[in-house]
Amino acid sequence: MIGKSRKPKNIKFHNQRLVLSLMRQNAVISASEIAQRINLSITTVVKILAVLQENGLIKSMGKGSSTDEGGKKPELFAINESYKHVIAIYAGPDFIQAAVTDLNCRVISHHNYPYKVPESLEQSMQDIADCARAAMEENGLQPDDICAIPVGFDGIVDTESGIIYYPIHNSGWGRNIPAQEMLERRIPWSQNIVINNGSRYFSYGIFLEHPEYRDKNILTILAATSTGGCLIDHGKLIRGAHGFMGEVGHVIIQPAYRKRRCLCGRYGCFETLVSMEAVREYAAELAGEYGDHPLYSRIMDGEAMHRDLFALADQGDAFARSIVDRLVSVFESLIHNAALLCDPDLVAIGGAFTEGGAYFLEELRARISNQSFFEIGNKLSIVYSALDAEYSIVNINVGAALYAVDEYLRTLEFV
Repeated sequence: MIGKSRKPKNIKFHNQRLVLSLMRQNAVISASEIAQRINLSITTVVKILAVLQENGLIKSMGKGSSTDEGGKKPELFAINESYKHVIAIYAGPDFIQAAVTDLNCRVISHHNYPYKVPESLEQSMQDIADCARAAMEENGLQPDDICAIPVGFDGIVDTESGIIYYPIHNSGWGRNIPAQEMLERRIPWSQNIVINNGSRYFSYGIFLEHPEYRDKNILTILAATSTGGCLIDHGKLIRGAHGFMGEVGHVIIQPAYRKRRCLCGRYGCFETLVSMEAVREYAAELAGEYGDHPLYSRIMDGEAMHRDLFALADQGDAFARSIVDRLVSVFESLIHNAALLCDPDLVAIGGAFTEGGAYFLEELRARISNQSFFEIGNKLSIVYSALDAEYSIVNINVGAALYAVDEYLRTLEFV
């Protein structure tokens, strides 16, 4: 026998997931539209909606408009956003932020909390647990109201094992930290704690603005004060064997570079070559020609940001374009190598480089397209991420909440 047919229960579960997935992409929707778009019978859809409504996961939104033929007004349904909540936490180098969201990933509240003893691993894990409870209690919630607590860390994080191999900014914590186990002991009232790298959570938030990207293989590249990224294959975060997948900031781009050592301990990393420190180095190398340029002094005095450089490059400024060309070259090398290793459909550039403007993106696309041997440019889309340029902590937590809600609803079964 080639294969086994699905058991009736599994078919019902599969259909429930289809209905929920479509409902999450639409603010309100009718049973007939659901049936039409996912190719189920109206009877099946009505039964699923009845079960979901009975359990409180969806709600009726009243009647919609009648059809052009003047038929009966359809009842409209929506996800009950207050059915469960998420407490999303980012444990950064200097403080902890806890955000409470509803099932639609709308931020209800967010607060920053200090570490009591930042260099102490045990105390820091207790601080995170205390933040989770404070966020719950401040919003009048009970443990049963919380469907998940995703926690984002910087550094090398393996979500499968729950281990932080290397907390790149919190070096006092040591290495090979069983963070998930430590948090589960300190937060016994939650049965769903999951840890990951903060940049992965941030990147996952792209689906809020572009749900159509769920059907693609996506590489995200985040570059701001620090760098990060991830690979998302048809909506699934790819971790690799040890949680290293997507650590694009530490891909070696220029092995001979020796001016500054990266935080990872090596030279020539992508992160080192696209930072504002690198921009100052590039400017210094051009001082003979552009030393009297107003932008030169701003860069060297630490007053200019990436956005200032990009804005002038778009205006045709030769000095700005000379520096941007070097940044383009670094991105070109990274994307070329990534395309050969993981062959994405789309590269989404985030962080400070979302303000890269027309010149940066056009030059990058042109250089990738000119790599004629593999014809990468003919197959690969390169876009700016819809996420804000500041790589904000709130957006890390929104992405974490979306990931947690996706996983929660993927396994939730009523039918």
